[in-house]
Amino acid sequence: MCAASTTPRETSVEAAAKSPRRRPVGRSWVPLVVGLALASQGCVYVTQKVREEKLTNLDQDGDGAPYDGPLGKEDCDDNNPKKSPLLEEIPYDGLDNDCGGDGDLVDIDGDGYPGILFADWKPENGVAWPDNVDQEALDCVDTLDPEADADRIAAGWEPAEIFPSPNNPNEIGYDGIDSDCAADNDFDGDEDGYLLDEVQADFESYVTLWGYEDRVASWFPSGAAAYGDCDDADPLAYPGNPDDALYDGRDANCDGVRNGTEDEFIEIVNISAAAIDLTNYSVRDDSGTIRHVFSGTILAPGQALVLFGGGTPYTSSTTQELCIGGAPAGVIIETASTPSLGLNNDGDTVEIFDSTFTLVSSYTYGAEANADQSLTRDPDLDVGAMVQHEDTDYANDPLTLQVTPFSPGLGNDLSSL
Repeated sequence: MCAASTTPRETSVEAAAKSPRRRPVGRSWVPLVVGLALASQGCVYVTQKVREEKLTNLDQDGDGAPYDGPLGKEDCDDNNPKKSPLLEEIPYDGLDNDCGGDGDLVDIDGDGYPGILFADWKPENGVAWPDNVDQEALDCVDTLDPEADADRIAAGWEPAEIFPSPNNPNEIGYDGIDSDCAADNDFDGDEDGYLLDEVQADFESYVTLWGYEDRVASWFPSGAAAYGDCDDADPLAYPGNPDDALYDGRDANCDGVRNGTEDEFIEIVNISAAAIDLTNYSVRDDSGTIRHVFSGTILAPGQALVLFGGGTPYTSSTTQELCIGGAPAGVIIETASTPSLGLNNDGDTVEIFDSTFTLVSSYTYGAEANADQSLTRDPDLDVGAMVQHEDTDYANDPLTLQVTPFSPGLGNDLSSL
């Protein structure tokens, strides 16, 4: 709607009214007055086509995208220069910057966890939080900068594989990547506060890359990184364990090194009245894999033989009760002729075949073996089912000084067989 100017000014019509004159003969006065009045209004009338052209080029916020631009390029908010189809989406700012209609970008790597807490997010103009993004947890790595995070990228970080879930399948110990965002020690598998010596460099790099310097003190009883662990799968095996003065509890072959494969053992006792020549006898597992072949071994009546998975048995001068004085007297000690005995913790079968490949003895066990102790006869040399070593009569005797998890070559009470 046009509006006349409100600025007072004296028109020719008003001047004529103040000074009446005789109308000139032959002239039309009224049309002149009307013409002046219309001109003073300043009105411009346009067609629909012109109007559409004007809207097409209208850019009120100056962001370069017109209000009614080409399809897909029109400005979704011509009053906000932070919203334009010409812009890149800015994460976490609460705006649909690129006018994509998909709201704000709060989960850059698409793993379902945001790089900003929902409580800290400030949406504008009704922008909604994405339905497929968690509202409780915060992703510890939502994106990486090629330059600033070059070291992290080189270390194998993949943002989409790093997210705060205790069930994150990408969480692997000793890889230097805190995939589940737990901010815990990636190099202390048994959480006893001691690390294997060989992981020191990787551990220090882990702390630096993740910025966990302020957390190190909480990971170790001493308040600083501690090394010297001999078995990072056993929380009872660590330097200076006060409950292990006489017995380190896990170095079964007494070579001074706790190794879950080398410390496995099979105890064989000849309960017959005649000597047995074990030459070319073989020990196999449930899969039929040959784990050991005896060569020239003669087992006397009543004599015991202990077959370890590896290592150098009874070479360590330790205070462990089982190791004092070396191997048990009269007991034959051998190590597997293959890399290991392959005894599965969740169940397996141990089979002994003679030189003619005839099965002469076997024993099948289940998940009861997965308790960091041996299975044994109770009482010794009984032919019934085996039990966990710590459940034997000796282990339950209140007069004993210490419960032992195994006794290779000895009775359950550490006496001679």
